Amino acid sequence: MQPKHYIILVLAAILEVSGDAIIRAGLPHWSGGAKALGALVIAAGVVVLGIYGIFVNKAPLDLSTTLGLYVAFFAVVGCIIGGIRYHGEARDPCRDRRDRGRRPDHQLRRAHVAIAPDRAIESEELK
Repeated sequence: MQPKHYIILVLAAILEVSGDAIIRAGLPHWSGGAKALGALVIAAGVVVLGIYGIFVNKAPLDLSTTLGLYVAFFAVVGCIIGGIRYHGEARDPCRDRRDRGRRPDHQLRRAHVAIAPDRAIESEELK
C-alpha cells in the first residue's frame, strides 16, 4: 500500500467523523426552539457526509480490502474529534434539554427499566 492510500483513509475518516459531529451539533437546536438553525447545521453535516461518500467512491483505493485499516483510522479520528468537540466525555446530544426539565423524571426511570428490566428493583431505588 502506498503512502497516498493512508492519506486517503485518514481524510475519509475525518470527513465521516466530522459530518457526524456536525449533525450531532445541530440536534439540540432541532429538538429545541431554533429549528431553522438546527436544520441548517444538520444540512451542513449531510453535505459533509455526501462529500465523504463521493470521496470514498472516487478514490483510487479498494476500500473492501482495506476496511480493517479504515476502521482503525476511523476510531482514532473519532476519539480525537470527540475529545476536542465534547471535551473527552461521551454525550447524548440532547442531554442539556433533558437536564432542563424537557423530559419528566418518571420517563427517565421508565427508560432505565426498559434498558435493564432484570434490575427493575434497582430502578425503584431511584424514586
